Amino acid sequence: MEQTSTQPPWRPRAGFITLMLLGFALVVLVRMPQILAQGGRFWAEEGVVYFANSWNWPWYRAWFAIHTGYINFIAGFGTWLGLQLGGLDHAPLVTVLLALLVQALAPFIILTHDFPWRRSRLACASAVLLCAVPPGTAEVWLNTITSQFHLGLAAALILAAPPKTKRLFVLDALLLAVGVLSGPATSFLLPLFLLRGVLTRSRVMLLFSLILLAGFGLQLGIYLTHPVPARSGQDSLATLLAVIALHGPVMAFTGMHGAAVIGRCFLALHQAQALLWPPVLILVLFYALLGWLVAGARFGRATLALLLAAQIVILFVSFDKALSPDFTDSMGRAGAGATPSSRWCSPG
Repeated sequence: MEQTSTQPPWRPRAGFITLMLLGFALVVLVRMPQILAQGGRFWAEEGVVYFANSWNWPWYRAWFAIHTGYINFIAGFGTWLGLQLGGLDHAPLVTVLLALLVQALAPFIILTHDFPWRRSRLACASAVLLCAVPPGTAEVWLNTITSQFHLGLAAALILAAPPKTKRLFVLDALLLAVGVLSGPATSFLLPLFLLRGVLTRSRVMLLFSLILLAGFGLQLGIYLTHPVPARSGQDSLATLLAVIALHGPVMAFTGMHGAAVIGRCFLALHQAQALLWPPVLILVLFYALLGWLVAGARFGRATLALLLAAQIVILFVSFDKALSPDFTDSMGRAGAGATPSSRWCSPG
């Protein structure tokens, strides 16, 4: 039976929060120093699609441009803002800084919302550090194209720890609105928000559910009326699970080099038309372990369970939409650490 701790979560002061966020930003930038050294970057469609839209279209079309069947508001707005503030030469630097701001939302929510395990400065600092040191981040850090996934992470944290003040409520509502208009990751958390709102009879969660429902309805309408060729060439669930296993637990525990070796093994199985049971087994065991740890938590079990459920939803939605039609590329990019040269545009 879960124990209810009488000790409330430790609430850090503004100075500590500021220090933690500055430290987070410093670690993120130090891990990718070449971006600032070259004056920023556009990543993939960030330049050739969204910045081009901002250059050629009025703001209201650029912000809500439809690409690959949905609106990515944060990318449209970010490149437009880059054009307004930095012009052609410095727009990539503006989008990098905006993406950094979006990435800092997760540690900000951890520091300002009441998570039951946040008991001390050390606990807070450890949680923020975890946000700053995941492996294999070349494609999903410091660009507005993939800021949608960081907004999804922020939404998952809001789901697990709703706001306690009016200011945080307004901020969270805005983040959810931007997130649901920026991609599918936040949208697919709607059932979890609705479930929590109904079970706890929380008006806040039900209002958040309405925001997500409105955005999801808009994105669904766009998807149905603007069909695009399927991005995934793989209709095998085992293939999807293999890619998730490689980019998830394998990379987390073995690093980029270990993922490269194991990815080549997965690829050999695929090319031999063998059953991809090893990566599926790895994924099942990994989530079984996480489920066991959540079930055995002394307190905050419900919060951890919500975070785990949200993580699974975002993970599957993200990889299902991004999975390359070529399984070789999906495995190879994990092993090679996502070579930036083919998708990176710098001002120089």
